[in-house]
Amino acid sequence: KLITFFMCILLAMFFWLLMNLSKDYTITVSFPARYTHLPQDKVLANSLPEHIDMEITSRGFNLLFYKLKNKVEDVTIDLKDAKPLISKNHYYLLTNSRLDKIKAQISSSMRIVRVLPDTIFLNYNKKISKRVPVKANYSLAFNTQFQLVDTVALLPSMVEISGAADLIDKISELETEPIELKNINKSQTIY
Repeated sequence: KLITFFMCILLAMFFWLLMNLSKDYTITVSFPARYTHLPQDKVLANSLPEHIDMEITSRGFNLLFYKLKNKVEDVTIDLKDAKPLISKNHYYLLTNSRLDKIKAQISSSMRIVRVLPDTIFLNYNKKISKRVPVKANYSLAFNTQFQLVDTVALLPSMVEISGAADLIDKISELETEPIELKNINKSQTIY
């Protein structure tokens, strides 16, 4: 009789679980964001959200299978449709108005209620390039009877950098990582 009782309880729990998982539920899921169509001649001056939170409604079965699946897909946000603000080089993109494009990237069994953040702000700076010299940051210690014969050769001696105009204008040279050599007794090449 005890085994029959536990079997009835297990069967009742199974049917209860089936009934509850067949109902609709709403949860918030965080998706990694990937951005496309950044302008080639501009650089972003602000950071964009790394994750997009979506309030999703679906049947309990779908949500359970989604939660059990370890891999979460990236959500691609297309920035070419960003609208300009009054300020120069400042734009915004309403994510909730892009639900159709975002919906196409997730399971068709799920319905998106809303997306957070609802607005993504973009601040662009003009992108420039310039060549700057590379400066070696080194400390040399020679063995007895050894010394530096010629100047230290650095290849490449110049590099091209690009980025926001206001930042690039401030850079006059780039320094290497610190290198410390001790007990030098022969010519050395460091990569």
